[in-house]
Amino acid sequence: IINDSVEVTDFVQKLITGGYLRMQFKIPNWEDIGIITNLKLLDEKGFILSNDNVYVPIKSDSMIEYRFNVKELLENE
Repeated sequence: IINDSVEVTDFVQKLITGGYLRMQFKIPNWEDIGIITNLKLLDEKGFILSNDNVYVPIKSDSMIEYRFNVKELLENE
């Protein structure tokens, strides 16, 4: 979710490599956004997994790469 209002569902790439989840996506409706101030990653039930404050001016059609550390947990952890 961009700026608490723009949901991204179309990804150029989603890849786990080197302990990171890399998600690349084009900014939908970039003309209306102007500046990205917050990015959220939600799970399939809508719970927030990551909530990052950022400052990214958007002045043209752009692609963002968002990276997260990932760790596999065993069932009993």
